[in-house]
Amino acid sequence: MTNWIYEKSVAGDILLTSILILTLWLLRFTMMKIILRSGRLSNSPILIYWTKNLTLILLFVGLLFIWSSELRSFALTLGALSVAIAIAFREILVCFMGGVTKTGTGMFSIGDRLEVRGIRGDVIDYNPINTKLLEVGSQPSNAHTGRISIFPNWYLMTEPIQNESVIGEYIFHTFRFPMSLEDDWRLAEQVMIEACHEVISPYRLQVQKRFERFAHKNGMRQFRSPPLISIEIPDPGRVDLVVRVPTPIQERSRIEQNILRKFLDKIQNKPSEGNQATAKNMMGVEKDRDLTSPKES
Repeated sequence: MTNWIYEKSVAGDILLTSILILTLWLLRFTMMKIILRSGRLSNSPILIYWTKNLTLILLFVGLLFIWSSELRSFALTLGALSVAIAIAFREILVCFMGGVTKTGTGMFSIGDRLEVRGIRGDVIDYNPINTKLLEVGSQPSNAHTGRISIFPNWYLMTEPIQNESVIGEYIFHTFRFPMSLEDDWRLAEQVMIEACHEVISPYRLQVQKRFERFAHKNGMRQFRSPPLISIEIPDPGRVDLVVRVPTPIQERSRIEQNILRKFLDKIQNKPSEGNQATAKNMMGVEKDRDLTSPKES
């Protein structure tokens, strides 16, 4: 019974549509004839233009009125279908939006080093759905583990993303050098600065230009790229030299090792009272670091 009523309603709408189209066509044809026979050639293009547009507007309004119930049903069906699709493919849609966000903001690119939800590594591939990282171990080694981590791009919209490569291939690397308060920490600070300058001298000017360009582009004050050393006393009787030095991202462990080895070579050759005891203590620290810092891949 319901199908019969629906088919009857559709048949009636088709009949009304045919009558509407025929009526408007006759009206348009009649008006065009009247305009062309009126002899007002100067106003004919304007009248013809308005006649055509008026008949099209009447046709559109008439069709909306005739088919309003069917259009309402179609809109409800389409809305329900859209909701079902959104629920079924919610994760994929969110991943795709994360990929669009990444592309629009330039969040990262191939080769950048990221940390997302404890996953840390170099970007080796990405697509609209996920991102692939070559995993990197924790400090101080910073060596590749050989594992590949893949995370969905919805993390880009819901999780904090740490990009260590935002200034290019260089980064400020920080490491600690623990000492005893009885050691000559002033001498150690001076020698550490000398060692840092010697190790980073091949790329120091390039780093400075990169940091200046980044600061100017983002309206920030200029970075101090030379090595910086601060003093901290974490425990009674202990003093730490906190070394902050610019390094290539992929070579942080190697640069740190080179600085420490050059520092120990220099500190042993410094003619200073109490220097031998300080050097022996530092040699012990260096051996510990050498054992816990494998060569970076």
